[in-house]
Amino acid sequence: MNAQHNGHRKRMKERFLQQGLDGFDETEILEFLLYYSIPRADTRPAAEALMKQFGSVQNILAADDSALSEVRGMTQNTLTMLHFLRQLYAQQYRVRHSAASMEHAQKACSYFEGLFAAESGEILYAVTTDETLCIQEGKALPLRLLYQDMLCTDALKQMCRPGTSLLMAHHFPEHMHMPREETAFIRNLAVFLEEADLHLMDYIVVEKHKALSMREAGAYMGIDAIL
Repeated sequence: MNAQHNGHRKRMKERFLQQGLDGFDETEILEFLLYYSIPRADTRPAAEALMKQFGSVQNILAADDSALSEVRGMTQNTLTMLHFLRQLYAQQYRVRHSAASMEHAQKACSYFEGLFAAESGEILYAVTTDETLCIQEGKALPLRLLYQDMLCTDALKQMCRPGTSLLMAHHFPEHMHMPREETAFIRNLAVFLEEADLHLMDYIVVEKHKALSMREAGAYMGIDAIL
């Protein structure tokens, strides 16, 4: 890295320390972030290429590795850093919302939109609630359980005590949409869970950062906990 780039980095860091990200546009935010994964080169071209391809920092954080790898200037260090940032965001989101209320479908949809905001892959997730319908525990489930209602029921029985109420969520990557068999899977799963004394309050589908309550959409009749 030449003296000109070194001086530019120094000025950017001083600017950040003085005013935070106020006044930084999204390309400058990326340029600054990439300093820590591309330590010895001008990061402006890579930042501009990412913005041209994805349009925003949020879209970049939510992009999958295969799409990111096609961008000029992308490095393995950068892919690892972005993956770390996604995981850090999700972990801290769960901590901040560790006792969030799931009493209404709107609150459940809002929770899962936030939880998956920086995710790029397909995710099947289950949340258990206490007697006040606040989150007790959340856990990602193996994708092999999708559309396998009896296997999924058995996995949830191991996770939950009898009498537990729970919600499930299915996050789809940008290039995927909910298949037709999802509705039948939800209906059968709700029945099998009730037989096991577990209560599926709602099943949330998240596509393109928008959440849909399948219970409110009429996909199945859940218990009356969510209005």
